[in-house]
Amino acid sequence: MKFLIRDVGRQAEEFLDGLYEAAELAAEEDGPQAYAPMLAEDIRAMEILKEAETYREIADGIAGLKFGRLAAVRGKQVDPEKKSGRQRSEMPQRTASKR
Repeated sequence: MKFLIRDVGRQAEEFLDGLYEAAELAAEEDGPQAYAPMLAEDIRAMEILKEAETYREIADGIAGLKFGRLAAVRGKQVDPEKKSGRQRSEMPQRTASKR
């Protein structure tokens, strides 16, 4: 049973890695800064799950999860790739269509 508690911690830690990266992108000058408050809430929630040592702490952490709605980010000052969370190398490549 302790394995399950450790696994929740590992899963939360992996999720945290992505959240930290997203928060860094959001904080950049041309990043989607309006996302920062929601990302900070998600980081706090995952940190609670990562540190959980009992099933009760896990249950309380999950019960407290609230995934907020992303704020609308419009404007030319935001890099669209940062807004979507994709790096240029991850963007789908366009191929010529056959007619």
